[in-house]
Amino acid sequence: MTVTKQSKAQALTFSQELRIAVHLVWQQIGQDCYSCAEECGESIDNGGAVEACIDAGRLHPDAGFVRGDAAHKELRAMIDAHGYHAVHKALCKAIRLA
Repeated sequence: MTVTKQSKAQALTFSQELRIAVHLVWQQIGQDCYSCAEECGESIDNGGAVEACIDAGRLHPDAGFVRGDAAHKELRAMIDAHGYHAVHKALCKAIRLA
């Protein structure tokens, strides 16, 4: 996959494979995230859910949540090209988890 710099006006797009990988991770960690937030008197919004899925290398195949490394490589390339915050913001618009 080739990633090029885009203007702020252009939306980042993500492959179906990355979207599915994020959903798979959320299916495995979501309930624990909700429980932890509830114990702390807080709540999980979509931004927090997406962050929980893409942080800490959870999309890397060695983490055991997803097979293959295409989603991890795509995420890494997007972050390298556009920065973490821009990618997180775009994923929050593209994927609804919470």
